[in-house]
Amino acid sequence: MKAPVKKIALKVLKWTGIFIATILFLMFIIPILFPGTIAEQVKKVANNNLDARLDFTRSKLSFFTHFPSLTVSLDSLKLTGSAPYSNQTLLESRQVAFGINLKRLIFNNEVKIDKLYVSDAFINVMVNQKGQANYNIYVPKNEQPKDTTGEGAAIRLDRIDFENCHIKYNDRSAKILVDAHGFNYVGKGDLSEDVFDLLTDANIDSIDFYYDRIPYLKKKHLHADLITRINTNALSFILQKNELRINELPLEFTGFFTILRDGYNIDINASSQNTTLEDMLSVAPPQYLSWMEETKIKGRADLLFRFRGRYNAAKNQQPNLDFKLKVRKGAIEYSGAPVPVSDLAVDLEAALPQLDVQKLQIDLKTLAFKVGDNDYFDARLNTKGLSEMAVKARIKGSLNLQTLDAALGLQNIDLRGSLKTDIEANGLYSTEKKLFPKTKGGINLQRGWLKTSYYPNPITDITFVANAINNRGTFDDLKVSVTPASFNFEGNPVYVKLAVSDFADMYYDAIIRGELNVGRIYKVFAQDGLDVTGYAKANLWLKGRQSYATTGQYSKLDNKGTIELRNIKTTSELFPKSFFIKEGFFRFENEKMWFQKFGATYGRSDFSINGYLLNTINYFLESNGTLAGEFNLKSKLIDVNEFMALKQGDNTDRKTDVEYAKEDNPKASGVVVLPTNLNVSLIANADKVEYTRLTLNNLIGKVGIGKGQLYLENTTFNIIGCNVGIDARYDDESPLTANFDAHLTAKDFSVQRAYKEIPMFREMVTAAEKAEGIISLDYKIKGDFNENMGPIYESLEGGGIINLRDVKVSGLKMFNTISSKTWQDALNNPNLKGIDIKTTIDNNLIHIEPFTFKVSLFRPTIKGTTSFDGLLDIRVRLGLPPAGLIGIPVVVTGTHSDPKIKVFSKTGQRITDAIYNEKTNSVVKEEKRNPTKEELEKMKKD
Repeated sequence: MKAPVKKIALKVLKWTGIFIATILFLMFIIPILFPGTIAEQVKKVANNNLDARLDFTRSKLSFFTHFPSLTVSLDSLKLTGSAPYSNQTLLESRQVAFGINLKRLIFNNEVKIDKLYVSDAFINVMVNQKGQANYNIYVPKNEQPKDTTGEGAAIRLDRIDFENCHIKYNDRSAKILVDAHGFNYVGKGDLSEDVFDLLTDANIDSIDFYYDRIPYLKKKHLHADLITRINTNALSFILQKNELRINELPLEFTGFFTILRDGYNIDINASSQNTTLEDMLSVAPPQYLSWMEETKIKGRADLLFRFRGRYNAAKNQQPNLDFKLKVRKGAIEYSGAPVPVSDLAVDLEAALPQLDVQKLQIDLKTLAFKVGDNDYFDARLNTKGLSEMAVKARIKGSLNLQTLDAALGLQNIDLRGSLKTDIEANGLYSTEKKLFPKTKGGINLQRGWLKTSYYPNPITDITFVANAINNRGTFDDLKVSVTPASFNFEGNPVYVKLAVSDFADMYYDAIIRGELNVGRIYKVFAQDGLDVTGYAKANLWLKGRQSYATTGQYSKLDNKGTIELRNIKTTSELFPKSFFIKEGFFRFENEKMWFQKFGATYGRSDFSINGYLLNTINYFLESNGTLAGEFNLKSKLIDVNEFMALKQGDNTDRKTDVEYAKEDNPKASGVVVLPTNLNVSLIANADKVEYTRLTLNNLIGKVGIGKGQLYLENTTFNIIGCNVGIDARYDDESPLTANFDAHLTAKDFSVQRAYKEIPMFREMVTAAEKAEGIISLDYKIKGDFNENMGPIYESLEGGGIINLRDVKVSGLKMFNTISSKTWQDALNNPNLKGIDIKTTIDNNLIHIEPFTFKVSLFRPTIKGTTSFDGLLDIRVRLGLPPAGLIGIPVVVTGTHSDPKIKVFSKTGQRITDAIYNEKTNSVVKEEKRNPTKEELEKMKKD
């Protein structure tokens, strides 16, 4: 009995071994038998289905990359996006692998892709402000090339697998940024069907969510367990079972998302019902999580988020956003606190119709809590609109800040003082209609004390008493008083007393006294970026009415006093670097703010200024005020390059359009963006001005800045040993483009130095390469600057005169060739004296008006057209002796480097103008020479 069992066992082991060996053999041999077939079919799939550039370093076929699936792997894969992002990366991955249907491969010799694996990838999805996205790379079926061989590969996915990916979704049109690191995703379903259910398991190690550049989630962990019904015919996604968890906060998603050709249609609800307040607070920034471990948090909460509607950038359609939050029976008690924060209640509803902030609605039905038995806070607020806002508010509270600090366990900060507030407001706010809600109430802070862990000394004796009253609901009835605001820091008291009324024509009466070590104040609040030991001292009395300044009633103003600044670091959103004010002493005298002593630096640049600003008080009181003034400016160096918008710098508070331009043009410098709220005139005296590759010495003249434009009047500077006069205007259009016009005069300068040292002169006067001598220039020109603040030659327009005082031309191909073909050696290296050459510039072409000069016994006359790209269409009449009455016609075509000379000919090759679009700052069509008759005949024959 034992023998048969043993025999059967041996046979089973034998055939099992043979089967395993066969499987292993097939796993090795199949990649060897089919490598060409699979590699070719994968390329065909990519070429037929994608309107994008796909690159990878190598491909391989293996069972072992994603065992047991047979996969073709593409290593170091890069995939570009669709227009307008066709030169930027959509996907970059260490490896992308496609699972192959083994049955179809062996028995049908067909490549059917049923799995997709993406590893260590960066997926960069971008949508610009016009709603154009970079992911529209899939070629529609009706536009795909037909597979006439019948051997095409097919994609019928039933598994998608992302491992350790970084996904960035940047939608500027919707002002949304999602940045997810450590994205791990497995999606399963019959993706070959038109309608199918996709089962998803996803984990994200860290996710950030921004709306309008404001972070709402930072470094949060996310887990998702989803079932999504997908309709590929309509590109619609229906959320059926969709449970997410952000840190400890559970969220349930329902609704649908449909991708349209011109946008999308969405109706998504995200909710967390009857969750704990502790779980909700787990989505707070990471630095607060350790605080939660030492804090008892009680209460229940409901959260609802809804995003619904159509998005179409072209039609200016935007979805609606709704948000609801309720907190019930909340309590927060930090470890060791004498009393907790109790009876915490929040009932908030907010709506943003069509994502339009002007339609913002906030309904805070209640925000209330108690601290111990006596302290409380209760606020209610209802608003509709923004520029014109309907307001109804009631805020009332009485808090001991030291008790509140202990109950909450505020990190890195120590508060003390008694704060009381009682404010009511009801009505319409509109600056245009001069309306302000009816208001009554005030804020009273006494015995305030503030200390942080960032600096050893506190701010003490903080007092802030402010009251407001408005009975009629108008600007002119609004009265605000601050009596007083004061504090003491390291023995230096600061005191402010202020009364303001009649906001329609504001009356102000203010006293400001005190001195501060600004650097240490910033350290109190951990502002590490401002690492200066700044000092400020003020002693001001300001009294008057807005209209006194605007109507010239300066004698009614009573503004006086001084402000002193030392070692202050400040920034402007227009410029990439910080300004460092070494010293500033300002004196107020009625309508004027005098700069009696002012020295500052910006990068390598330095400025010393004296003069005055007009109506500075009105500038700060008005929302769109303009500063006017007159100054004298001295500088040893002004480096214009450092002011270009996209240059690197320490300023992180930049305008949104600048940040977008930097992202899209990482190698560009941008142009200089000017402030629009200045109307100042400066008498400038700069030892040196550096701009791109030019150095201007001893610049002296009048410089004006007004309405966002810069003007130069009667300005002179020295370059290449020559004094140059200039009148000019400069106007930036965006961080990447600007326009200018200028009138330049330069007398008696070296043509050879100009050619070597001034790029624009080298482009305009290419013949100067072979010239030595002295010339003068009187030229007007206007045009546009590109993203590197260089001239766009196709945009240039202008004209003027170049005077050749005494110029020797040696080795110029055009003259040498004419000389050899006309047997006149005198034309080889002509000496040109006292000649005026008039030219005009338009559409990338330089038009030369006829000019005649004398060489030996000959009188050549030259006219014609050349381009900045070197094309030639020059006509020469070689006047013969005596007096040039008889002439030999010569035509010069070709290029500067390779001229084509035809003697006894008047037929040239007309150069067609370039076409430039001023609105888009782009070249529509480049200039080109028209074909000759011989070339046309040859083209007809061909």
